[in-house]
Amino acid sequence: MKASPNVPGRGVCPYGYSSGVPDDTIQAGTVSTTFDSYISSVFTTPGKSSTKLFAATTTPRPSTNTVKPATTIKPIKHPTPPYINTPQTTINVFNNNITFNTQQQQPRKFYINTSRCHMPYVDPFTPQILKMFKPSHTTGCTKDEPIVTVHFDDTNEVYRLQTNYSVAQQFIKHATSETIVDDLRCCYRHIERSGSGASADSKFNLLPCVIFHQNFTVPTHINAIIVDCSSKSLKKVIQQDAFTFIQVKDAKKPVSAKNHTDANIPQQSEVEKLGILLIGIDSLSRINFRRTMPHTYAYLKEKGWYELKGYNKVADNTYPNLMPILAGFTDPHATQYCKPTTVGGLDNCPFVWKRFHDHGFVTGFAEDTVSISTFNYKKKGFLKPPTDHYFRPAALAIEKTMQKRQKAGLYYCVGRRQYGEYVYDYGVEFAKRYLNRKNFGLFWTNSFSHNAYDTSATMDDRMRQYLEELEGNGILETSVVFFFSDHGRRWGPLLKLPEGFLEERLPMFFISTPNWFKSRYPELSRNLELNQKRLSAPYDIYLTLQQLLQLATLGEYKPQQASDCPTAYSLFDVIPEDRDCDSACVPESWCTCLPYVTQSTKSPMVGKIAAMVVEKMNDWLWARNLSSLCSELGVQSISNALMRDHDPAMLSSATASPDIETYRIDFTTKPKTSPVTEFSATLDYDKRTKSINLNVEDIARHSIYEKTAKCVDDKQAKKYCICKNAVR
Repeated sequence: MKASPNVPGRGVCPYGYSSGVPDDTIQAGTVSTTFDSYISSVFTTPGKSSTKLFAATTTPRPSTNTVKPATTIKPIKHPTPPYINTPQTTINVFNNNITFNTQQQQPRKFYINTSRCHMPYVDPFTPQILKMFKPSHTTGCTKDEPIVTVHFDDTNEVYRLQTNYSVAQQFIKHATSETIVDDLRCCYRHIERSGSGASADSKFNLLPCVIFHQNFTVPTHINAIIVDCSSKSLKKVIQQDAFTFIQVKDAKKPVSAKNHTDANIPQQSEVEKLGILLIGIDSLSRINFRRTMPHTYAYLKEKGWYELKGYNKVADNTYPNLMPILAGFTDPHATQYCKPTTVGGLDNCPFVWKRFHDHGFVTGFAEDTVSISTFNYKKKGFLKPPTDHYFRPAALAIEKTMQKRQKAGLYYCVGRRQYGEYVYDYGVEFAKRYLNRKNFGLFWTNSFSHNAYDTSATMDDRMRQYLEELEGNGILETSVVFFFSDHGRRWGPLLKLPEGFLEERLPMFFISTPNWFKSRYPELSRNLELNQKRLSAPYDIYLTLQQLLQLATLGEYKPQQASDCPTAYSLFDVIPEDRDCDSACVPESWCTCLPYVTQSTKSPMVGKIAAMVVEKMNDWLWARNLSSLCSELGVQSISNALMRDHDPAMLSSATASPDIETYRIDFTTKPKTSPVTEFSATLDYDKRTKSINLNVEDIARHSIYEKTAKCVDDKQAKKYCICKNAVR
């Protein structure tokens, strides 16, 4: 293995400067304060004041390394001494008021720093961020006490609906304890999946409302309901709510694991009853997760969850980043093999949950925000329910029927609660009902994170509560839990910061394994711990899931390699120290391992390359017969230009040619629109042929395109098309 080429005089990566402070520690002068102390001061519960006063150290992007515009394409080298020659910023926090001043130097740090991957550490709380990030924990949802609640009867293994008449009296002020029973009328409407053919995954039936009384037993064929509670005297509905049920067929009463703390090697049956839970939040980088959900992060640190500090996305958006995890391939193969725009195409896709189901696992899948859900946005969805328990019919019904409130352009409050709560309620209930029984579930939310970088802060405390509920019910002692995201921010103000490159490419990823797993499989656990600081990618998760299936079947199941990445590793095997993006199957466009050096945006060569990129985009539109609908693009401006440091020791592939120069260029295009069309392209320039090589579909769009791309329906085309009828 090669030694790390971290020596003075090398070019430095212009994104992600470290404050030298570990993720879980804030330096306060000569006193080291834990992350919990930081968040308890900055993220104070509304209505309560903090009396703590301390200093938190961060470092801004160095201003002393600013380079004057160059007129040639020669890379501009930045010095890389052991300590960055830049002042440190001290942040003073008192009663949620933040001030900062300048202090001492700090060493550089990295998320991972191996011989072929140097992934820079990013301080989540730089002065630039603190100027724009004002965390709000206000949901805007009513959060009214529920009149009707659901109780699971463990003895009879049925769900019962219970009515709280005292809560109802808060809505019917004139009612007394004697009259409220007669005045209140609650009924439920059964939600059924009703579509067929092309509409199989987009239609539902809402059956007539059935009045129920105290301790009503929910029929076992009902999976979801909407409840209306009305007042006869007021002649109106006073509360509407929705509930989902995990109806277990041929249920076996689970063995409680609440008090399971024995670290001794368990009976063989433990691994045969393994649960696997994938809990996902869309568009949340590991950097922004610390920033917006500090209480959840503190819980994960406290409980010792593994964190993949070198987890790198492999594609632009959700579908091509989840498909490597769930099927072992990404686009174009994910579209080619699974045919998501064809009715029934996704039903024939080799999802990994099918393999679990074939080996006796009960499966579940839930996702909110039906308009942009992973398998339905510009896709046909599923002809038949893809899993044993499927949330989508309930999502369709509650979005259509219940009162809603938007936040950042998406439905955020549904009824009295946050939309995401319905998904995680479903996931926790799934895990509880199948405690100590083989199960595999994926529970994904978009509603509080997809459209804005700061709305996830409103779900911080609630998310921690869900994880604590999993722990309290013994689920963390029966299941391997993956808590993760697909990618970071793809547009918005974070991408304009120096560390925006990393914000987009490094999703958060945490893993919890039971204590008995650590005892029974010490080598696998050591490998997982080691791999926290190695470059990893979605294909590795695909192999990891399969290895868990192999363990659960006592070797009967044989893992299959990811078809799009034959060099993928399970996280329970040792990932090589000298792994690079090429061997991890991370395309150059998304790779964060390699240092780049600044180029002048006025350079004729940079301008020429940008024009070549835009020409490729025009060719892409023309090849799809979209030129009649979409405007021809031209370069409007170049905001940033970088070239990869041309050091053979750092090339992403051992076979890379020294005649190839890799550029990353941020630019806007003509015709001018509102908002401006912002793109970022990573490409190879061949000095011999004077041509470029890039995958157009890897060009990232950093601005919203909803209003200017209505003339096309293809998801990918919307990124590049400026409709002629949208140009003023």
